Amino acid sequence: MVLAIDTYDREEREVRERIGYTEYSAFGTKTFDDFGFPTRMARDDQIFRFVDWYNQQDPQRLEPNLFFRDAALETNYTLDEVQLLTKLSQATYAITEKYCEKPIRVHFNHQGSVGLFRVTQAIADISGKEQLSVFEVGPGCGYMGAMIGFAGHNYCSYDVTQGYYIWQSRLHEHLFGNEFSEFVGNPEVRLDQRGRIAHIPWWVYMTLYRNCPIEADVVISNSNLGEMSYDCLRYVLQLSKQMLERSDISLFVFANPGACHMNMEILIWKELEKAGYERITEKNVYAFVPPGKTPPPGITEILEERIPLYDPSGLGKTVGVEDFVDFTDDDMGDEFYFNAFISGWREFTVPGRG
Repeated sequence: MVLAIDTYDREEREVRERIGYTEYSAFGTKTFDDFGFPTRMARDDQIFRFVDWYNQQDPQRLEPNLFFRDAALETNYTLDEVQLLTKLSQATYAITEKYCEKPIRVHFNHQGSVGLFRVTQAIADISGKEQLSVFEVGPGCGYMGAMIGFAGHNYCSYDVTQGYYIWQSRLHEHLFGNEFSEFVGNPEVRLDQRGRIAHIPWWVYMTLYRNCPIEADVVISNSNLGEMSYDCLRYVLQLSKQMLERSDISLFVFANPGACHMNMEILIWKELEKAGYERITEKNVYAFVPPGKTPPPGITEILEERIPLYDPSGLGKTVGVEDFVDFTDDDMGDEFYFNAFISGWREFTVPGRG
């Protein structure tokens, strides 16, 4: 069943009416609010805001043979990766066609998700485990989680923003059908009997410290540790230790801490240290093991040398972004043209311009 806006809003309102200050403030959206980013949908057609992300896009991301440390992303793509990215583009078009005046294909954000997807798959390959259990904190557009799901892994996530949460839910419901468990509006769904792909709201995540049935091999919290409240940062680090406790892999992973609006980067490192995490990689991606854990043999060396591309077919061929993403006028929305104009980084024919 597709998650309705009213259902989410009602459950969230009921929770906020009964929780205390610390819980209330821990799971707020202050960074988004301060940066002017819309965090909520009032109507279904506003879903387009959460499909792609254009602001401050680096034009070099469209060039091959480059590496961007902030996304752990090498800008060469295997044919297997192109297949997954094309599947995501087709999904965004199909979903937005239902709700929006003009359907949208994702052009940018799914590319950035490839880096940590590759890291996740490399962890699986190095450890010899065909099916990882992955938990993601704050998935944004949700594309990395979808690729992890495409690769056959178990995946669960939570998000604090209503708009992104609803978009993630509709994307994963569209892609995974009966394998997908949505916890908003479905009181009969249980965490210990969830589907291979699962989605929990912040108010369920907030209570997991009491009894956490979610076990993970990898926890990913990318581009958000500096953006969440200080209490939420500490909660994420402590709860992730519980999730990773029983795994023989036990990795906490991110490419960058995000906009350090709420927590300075030096504070994040101190809190990781205080919580007992040990950093094992930092050149291409940040990976940590919780107290008492050791990484799978070889994983540090491989991830620090070069993050392997996802190439299960073994073809070895790679292409650049513009070989498979269609940057035509019909595919682009007004927001893209506005950002391209103020950035001055690319010439496009703006519709309606004489």
